[in-house]
Amino acid sequence: MWAFHFVDWIVGAAGATLLTAYFVRILYRQNRWLRTLDWQKNLLVNAIVNDFRQPLSVILMSLQYLRKEIGPSEQAAKLLRTVQSCSQNLMEMVGDLLDVARLEEDQSLVDLREIPPAEFILEGIRLLQPLTVVNGQVLKTSLPPALPIVIGDKERLRRVVTNLVSNAIKSAGSGGTITVTASHDPERERLLISVGDTGAGVPPELRARLFKKLARSPSRPGGGLESTGMGLYICKLIIEAHGGDIWLDDGAVQGATFTFSIPTAPNG
Repeated sequence: MWAFHFVDWIVGAAGATLLTAYFVRILYRQNRWLRTLDWQKNLLVNAIVNDFRQPLSVILMSLQYLRKEIGPSEQAAKLLRTVQSCSQNLMEMVGDLLDVARLEEDQSLVDLREIPPAEFILEGIRLLQPLTVVNGQVLKTSLPPALPIVIGDKERLRRVVTNLVSNAIKSAGSGGTITVTASHDPERERLLISVGDTGAGVPPELRARLFKKLARSPSRPGGGLESTGMGLYICKLIIEAHGGDIWLDDGAVQGATFTFSIPTAPNG
């Protein structure tokens, strides 16, 4: 009798194995199909976003020319400044969308070179300094003169600083203070850069998803153009591609402070 049970068990096990193999094949085909769809989606997004860049570049150049030719009309000049600022923000969003697609697919960076940190930090601040003047805000910087060299992609690191300072400007509100500091951790061979503000801080319900894709915060006192919700996400991708980390500092008495670290160059 036991022989019949044994044969029955063998048949059942073989059937289960065949059924498992069948479903594995189905899942494999579905996964391959989904990956193909995702690849096609990324190609389409990249094509559309790239198409946005040319007309935006023309708009920005035309606005720059108009500002020189507009004459003494303060109201017209103010409107042009607003349009130019919004256009620049849109160009930054286009850059973010392209970088997200590229870095999600491949974490490597191609334009690596030795950079004095002050270069990308000050450039990232300079782009937004006029906005702090309009908002009546104070922008403070503390950059030691002997910061070590880093090896990185200057434009992308500049974008990280710009994104963080832009967020701080929005959070600080009219009359607020934005502080940008840099320091060197020689034991860990890391450069640390922090951007803080004196605003209301990050709501507790947002903290867990701060660096996730499409994370959006509630309306901020600083106002400004609505973002793609990818500012901190692209910062995370860029910093991780440099072998670094980014985080929200805990225990701030007022406002929020974001810090990122990247490796310094050997003997830098």
